[in-house]
Amino acid sequence: MESEHLVQFRLANMVAYAALHANPAADVEKGSLMVNKAYRQSLNMIPYLTVGMGTEVEQENKERLDAVESYKKMRELEGQNG
Repeated sequence: MESEHLVQFRLANMVAYAALHANPAADVEKGSLMVNKAYRQSLNMIPYLTVGMGTEVEQENKERLDAVESYKKMRELEGQNG
């Protein structure tokens, strides 16, 4: 399952880069930064792929996990209150 997602992420990444280069009006440098950011964010959907890749990725994973825990706590409180 994870390898299937990884293939899809990589294909989408290649398509995005190809689209940047195919459009003469596109700012390739600025677009490349955005495509790279989107690719990294998609990889973060599979946490063990990014473990040990640096503090920025670790911080993003921590923030995501903290958000999930916060949501779970909120749902528990809503269930207790009625």
